[in-house]
Amino acid sequence: MSDDEPFMKDAHVTFPSGTLTLTELQQLFKTLPFELDLVDANDRFSWYSDQPNRNHVRSKDQLGKTLAEIHPAKILPAIKSLIESFKTGKRDSINIPSMQNGHKIMTTYYALRDDAGTYLGTLAVSYTHLRAHETCADRVCRLLLEKKTGGGGGGG
Repeated sequence: MSDDEPFMKDAHVTFPSGTLTLTELQQLFKTLPFELDLVDANDRFSWYSDQPNRNHVRSKDQLGKTLAEIHPAKILPAIKSLIESFKTGKRDSINIPSMQNGHKIMTTYYALRDDAGTYLGTLAVSYTHLRAHETCADRVCRLLLEKKTGGGGGGG
């Protein structure tokens, strides 16, 4: 079995909303038009969606590493602060616009919690363009980023 295949290839995962094979689940994550990264409750990088041409390039050797080992030093204090706000329950999500490799990127960080509210980790969802579900706050962030960087934007 190659490293690119799910460990239990013929297994199924049953959710309250339906059942998926591991292959379907893997392909679902590869197909979604945004990047997903997961940091576990112990602040270790534990999973990423494996799309081609990611803006936040990830690799298997990063799995299990600490935040300090996978983030640039200049943004590490902000990342640690937002994760701490999730752990304490002060926040459940935050949107952060940025520029990477000439692309405008919106990353939304979410506190991942179980049904009892216990913190399980942080999910980062990154995308290069906003879609129909763009909220007013998302639009403001995008417009401010475009103004700051001199980008036109236009669409919306």
